[in-house]
Amino acid sequence: MRGIPSRPSPPAAAGRGVNDFLGGDRTANVAVIVAAEQNEERAVSGRKLFQSANVALAALVACGCNSGDSGLAPVSGQVLLDGQPLTTGAVITMPPQGRGARGVIGSDGRFTLSTGDLGEGATIGRHAVAVVAMEETVGLNPEAPRKLLVPQIYTVPETSGLSIDVVADQDNDVVLKLTSQTTTNSKQR
Repeated sequence: MRGIPSRPSPPAAAGRGVNDFLGGDRTANVAVIVAAEQNEERAVSGRKLFQSANVALAALVACGCNSGDSGLAPVSGQVLLDGQPLTTGAVITMPPQGRGARGVIGSDGRFTLSTGDLGEGATIGRHAVAVVAMEETVGLNPEAPRKLLVPQIYTVPETSGLSIDVVADQDNDVVLKLTSQTTTNSKQR
């Protein structure tokens, strides 16, 4: 067929660069490839977000969040870093089953746990604990990197070595003792 340009067939394209195969300007071809990769990344991120939302919904249903008995007990306490109150951050708990709790650390190092819309307190039983504290944002850029105020090991419940035993029908007051030197972590109550 005359007058109709054709692209090289795959065998003829062997050993050729992207520009030779796609034709045209190198910058435009790279831009097309980058845009396609970004679209794929967004699609994958969207699928992951949707999958995460489904998992979270399944966890809420499985934990019996609509039962008449909340299964919560009040929990408050204090976070100490090297014997001094940690003045900012959050305490996050993760029980083996059910829903975790969260509490904001005040300027005196004290916190009170809440289990979101289930109410004040934490579910009965043992909870792995994480403590996260970052320095305040300085200046006009809220996206500037911030310094972690506690050793990173404490920021993940599974690695922190911290735990709380939440006992039914009593006020659970705990002290979480963190150290700057994280060679040994003792279990907390």
